[in-house]
Amino acid sequence: MQQYQQAGALSLYATGQRDQMLAALTHFPGVVILRSAGGIGPGVGYLRAVNNGKRLQFKAPGGDTFGPFHEFAAAAEIGMLIDGEDVNKWLDVKAWPAFLPAGQVTFPVMFRNKRGNGLVPTGFDADDCDGGTTKNVAVAVFNYGAHTVFDFRAWLDASIASRTDMNIDGGAFVSPDSETHADVCTKSQIAPGGTATLVFRTTVAPGENYDPAVLLKYHAAFNAF
Repeated sequence: MQQYQQAGALSLYATGQRDQMLAALTHFPGVVILRSAGGIGPGVGYLRAVNNGKRLQFKAPGGDTFGPFHEFAAAAEIGMLIDGEDVNKWLDVKAWPAFLPAGQVTFPVMFRNKRGNGLVPTGFDADDCDGGTTKNVAVAVFNYGAHTVFDFRAWLDASIASRTDMNIDGGAFVSPDSETHADVCTKSQIAPGGTATLVFRTTVAPGENYDPAVLLKYHAAFNAF
């Protein structure tokens, strides 16, 4: 997301997830991170697969030791992975053993603060991509500054506008692909402590690859005074 003119006045969070300030991102094949312990980062940790990919281990940012194995037997099985040095640093993951890499393979996991760094991609898994689906993700725009924000505008990146649309505060779904588009989502002002709600609706056709960065591909601008 891009913000202009006193950008620190607004923060963004997935509706109902404001207390989860860390986004955990990885490209580990066959693994979706569902949630992470709040004190785990920011920083870079690691996931490791062994035993032909059916066992996973986790090492938190700054740690030297991988935690105990969790063995995944069934598709879409959910398990907890714990750091080898601090049991308060953990991940809940969903894994598909058939897609996990064989041998001993290690992939990084990036933990970053959501505020000012975009939103964690959520909601789509391998079953969705096989069968096709449409999902909505609601995002709250919160003015935590001392001044009213005027002329808030939000729009989609042109690369996702063909299969994603959006609305603001319950309005009609539209697909604006630029700040000057006739359908750009607008709100005249957001007072200190006030919010606006953006809903992103994304469709994945059967067999289509889903872009995990879709929630990072929208833009916004506003005037602070």
